[in-house]
Amino acid sequence: MGGLKTNISKEKLRFLIIFILLSASLFLQYYFQPIAILIFIKLIDLWKRTKTKKKKIDWTNWYIPLIIGVGGCLIFLIIYHFLINPLQVGIMISQEYFDELILKGDISYGNVIFLEDMLRLDLCNIINTFILIFSVILFAYLFARSMQFIKKIAITSFIFLGIVILLSIMIFLVGLYPPINFAPEEYEYWITGAPAYFSLFDKDIYTIRTVLFKVNLGEFPLLVIIAIPFTYTRYVFNLLIWGLILYYLNKIFITKNVPKEGDISERISFSRISEFPKYEAYVTDLYRYLVVKTPESEVKAEKIEEREEVKELLEKIKDNKFLKEIRPIEKEEMRRFYFTLKYLFYDGKISFWIPEFTYTSGKVELQGLYVIYSDGRDLFSYNFSGVDYADSGLISGMFTAITAFIKETTKSSELLKTIDHGDIKILIEYGKYIFSALFIKGKQSLENRGILKEFVEWFEEKHKPHLLDWSGALHPFRDSKDKVEEIFKEEEE
Repeated sequence: MGGLKTNISKEKLRFLIIFILLSASLFLQYYFQPIAILIFIKLIDLWKRTKTKKKKIDWTNWYIPLIIGVGGCLIFLIIYHFLINPLQVGIMISQEYFDELILKGDISYGNVIFLEDMLRLDLCNIINTFILIFSVILFAYLFARSMQFIKKIAITSFIFLGIVILLSIMIFLVGLYPPINFAPEEYEYWITGAPAYFSLFDKDIYTIRTVLFKVNLGEFPLLVIIAIPFTYTRYVFNLLIWGLILYYLNKIFITKNVPKEGDISERISFSRISEFPKYEAYVTDLYRYLVVKTPESEVKAEKIEEREEVKELLEKIKDNKFLKEIRPIEKEEMRRFYFTLKYLFYDGKISFWIPEFTYTSGKVELQGLYVIYSDGRDLFSYNFSGVDYADSGLISGMFTAITAFIKETTKSSELLKTIDHGDIKILIEYGKYIFSALFIKGKQSLENRGILKEFVEWFEEKHKPHLLDWSGALHPFRDSKDKVEEIFKEEEE
């Protein structure tokens, strides 16, 4: 029976490890990695902007991160000293017993340890881990809330983290446990496992117990010096990174092209804000606001007849306009326009977006889009310039011939992804039932291919019943024109 129980335990442990690793990999791939890349891009963008021109800093809501930081420290002190600390005292009994427990938990102590001591040591580790995770989650959440009011990483970090660090030092000096503990320990303990057994009903039960591996970096001064940045900043950067992850976790982004001189185009990525701008920010256009009309499908149906002025405004911003492009110049008109925008904002008909980062790239002119069935028949085509350059049937035949020729001559199993001919480039993206070709003039980018991939995925999902066994009829795909204009409209600007 003992062997059977051990095998079952191993299977459960193996399943738990696989589940944890799979969950961690999914989180890293779909959440942590994109947000980490975004944070890195924003840091580069911040560095670029500080070297070019200095913009006025908005200190309007400076006190909000300050209040939130003080409130967070107060919440931590109340929970720790009235809930967690009494629990620790109940487990450790006394400081002398805790010191003895640490001694018995050392890997060099051996296996002469009572089951009660081993369980108390595990409970201490669990509580200490909970304290660390709780403080990170609490202050990361509060940092994310502060970012909603300030919207600037540097200012929020300076005010929020500054007050939390200052209060942590003051709390430590008065003898209490601080939210961020900068006090260096005499020893570092690494937690690992070691074989052990205990007797229960005259039976020896073998298991793995928690042991502590004492690390004395003081014996290696060079390592102590090298580890100083990590030792004293790990908690701060932990809060900063997780706070930014929580802030950007549910953010929605859109990209707008702004033509510049020559063949250069500025691409700006915007994120949506949840509160309406204050009048001072509106007048100065502090954040280079983008005004976006809410799609009709997302607006609550109401039978209220809007004023002609409101109708004209909604028509004007249907293609996403910068605030400075639609804002009146005269002061009284500007104030009246502000309240009109405010009414539309809280009525859900428009939204405001602020830039997250910008970069420049070569202008791209979209020529045509062709959707081709897997056997080479053309399904759908769209010409962005309104002038037909080539018959869609001829295009599909060309791709079929080129693909077959390349496979035959190169013996390659890879799919053809790009065709480059002078100033014209053809991007090809494949789906399960179709492939699509996008003709562009200019330098291709990852955004072009990403948008093309998005369209292919939408097309297959939308028309899946017709694509499973396509009869050759083209009328089911005619409604794809609106989606093409929606997905590719920013590329056309």
